[in-house]
Amino acid sequence: VYATWNGGPVFALGRSALGDLDTRYAALPQDIAKDDADGLARRGGAAMAAENYQRALEDLNRACELAPGVADYFYARARLHLAMRQRVLALADLDEALHLDPALAEARFRRAWLRESQGDRTGAQEDLAQLNAALPPSSNLRADMAELYAGANQTPEALRQFDLWVSTHQKDARLASILNSRCWMRARLNIDLPLALQDCKNAVDMDDGAPTYRDSLGWTYLRLGDAERAKKAFDGAIRLKAPPFSLYGRGLAQLRLNDTAAGERDLAAARKLNPKIDADVRKQGFEFADSQAQPVLSGS
Repeated sequence: VYATWNGGPVFALGRSALGDLDTRYAALPQDIAKDDADGLARRGGAAMAAENYQRALEDLNRACELAPGVADYFYARARLHLAMRQRVLALADLDEALHLDPALAEARFRRAWLRESQGDRTGAQEDLAQLNAALPPSSNLRADMAELYAGANQTPEALRQFDLWVSTHQKDARLASILNSRCWMRARLNIDLPLALQDCKNAVDMDDGAPTYRDSLGWTYLRLGDAERAKKAFDGAIRLKAPPFSLYGRGLAQLRLNDTAAGERDLAAARKLNPKIDADVRKQGFEFADSQAQPVLSGS
């Protein structure tokens, strides 16, 4: 833990007047030499954290020029390029960082994610396979790998990574989020629904203020044919926030409960918020919605 002191009272309730501070012991920033690659990289990282991207780029460019054999500098610049939405440049820097140090696990995961997002499934799979072989079972990156596998509908690989992470991170702050992700994957793929239901229930119990967890629970109940519990879950999600998916799901639940008017209202509200909601629901794998959610057309 690092702390700085400006010379005033510790934990002061009021503010010292300008000019009243004793600066003899204050930390003062030092100028960074133009050939100090490490200092420039640190300053570039600080500028990136402050979203001063142009300043960060200048410092990291210079650091990479001064020390072309240091993988961390190229990895830092890759993260900056990603923040600036310059994916081609980010990929080049990730390639160089991993060429210099193949053991940079976070850089390899970022490259896998970037390759997958650009349609290079083969390259992404190669990076993920290397990570799987190199990482310890308890690695925190396995949750991110699981999410990436799940997004690509590679279910066995995703479940393996989810299981490894969950079994070794029972006290982790991300546990509810990861349980929700595993539930959502199973629900949309219509597999292991009792396990999906348990994950969603646990996620809601851990954080009952997260609307997305209640939304996933609602869709899982719809898969299981329990419209009453699905509606209750969607009600909870909508009370916290009214995303189109929750409104759409509640609309389907109400149609199954023969409350046609309420169901149509929710479906119309969802379509107003997201005109592509019908296609999005199908894309997620909930094909059963097609036979229930067709708009009611009135004659003139």
